[in-house]
Amino acid sequence: MLAPLAELRARLGVYAILGNHDYGLPGLDCTALLQQIFRQCHVRVLRNECVLLDGRLHLIGLDELWDGHVDVRRAFGDCADSDARTRIVLGHNPDLMAHITQKAALFIFGHTHGGQVNLPFLTRRIVPIDGALYRGEHQLPQGRVYISNGCGETTTPTRLGSQVEIVSITVHC
Repeated sequence: MLAPLAELRARLGVYAILGNHDYGLPGLDCTALLQQIFRQCHVRVLRNECVLLDGRLHLIGLDELWDGHVDVRRAFGDCADSDARTRIVLGHNPDLMAHITQKAALFIFGHTHGGQVNLPFLTRRIVPIDGALYRGEHQLPQGRVYISNGCGETTTPTRLGSQVEIVSITVHC
């Protein structure tokens, strides 16, 4: 299923982060297998680290919040001398924003499936997050935040009021 990742081509590399299901929250912990597959597909998994792309853009990958290994200070520390305007942060769970005081140009998250079954009176009660960020674009003091609906589902193959999306973001430095 992940074999097509090997065909991805990007001038500055292909990067990934892991999410709660990868860690077996819930389910089986597949992190070791996924990291092996990603390596074979030339995809670099970022776990609490920052990489410098093209000498000017800092890509920060945060580990999954629920597995207890997220280290925001370490991830941002790897690029502490960078300008916030040159940082893009990847994380799985948007609740990470409650733990982040550092600034960045853009924070990108998933996890929530955009509510998956999006009913005005029910969605906030069933989305697996503590905060109010579960879909779309937001402007916070730390910077611009985008939470993707993604293309999967959790527990049930059903979506209502939450369109599947694969997001393509073009960054101009």
